[in-house]
Amino acid sequence: MSDCEICGRSGAGTEVMVEGSKLVVCRLCASLGQSLQREPAVRPSAIRKPTRLPDELKLELREDLAQLIRKGREKLGLTQEQLTLRLSMPNNTIRRVEGGWTPPMDILKRLETVTRVSLMEGTGSTTELRKKLEKKMLTVGDIVDLK
Repeated sequence: MSDCEICGRSGAGTEVMVEGSKLVVCRLCASLGQSLQREPAVRPSAIRKPTRLPDELKLELREDLAQLIRKGREKLGLTQEQLTLRLSMPNNTIRRVEGGWTPPMDILKRLETVTRVSLMEGTGSTTELRKKLEKKMLTVGDIVDLK
């Protein structure tokens, strides 16, 4: 790297046009002119669009949420206290959920993971579809029902 042609600092590497003159300057002096270096073009294939689900695929909480969590906990052979410890939650959280309280989504996701029970339902709520959505590998064939 060379010295800045305006201030003399070492580390110049940016080409700018300053009042009709092409100069190689440091990053600090680059704001004094118009950059001549082109920004790298972004290929359209490199831009990822967020996966949006059609309304038909929206998932909702299952009505038997409390029973599902209780059965999943019992299947693992855990008490309510042991499950709350495993999830690092306050002591009464599982008791409240099994009593009918609907927890926030982050707690529901953790409960799904630990108890291995699907707590969501709706069109397309199969485990396979959910796995594809997590991996961002949803295809048209997963959504469209051909007749």
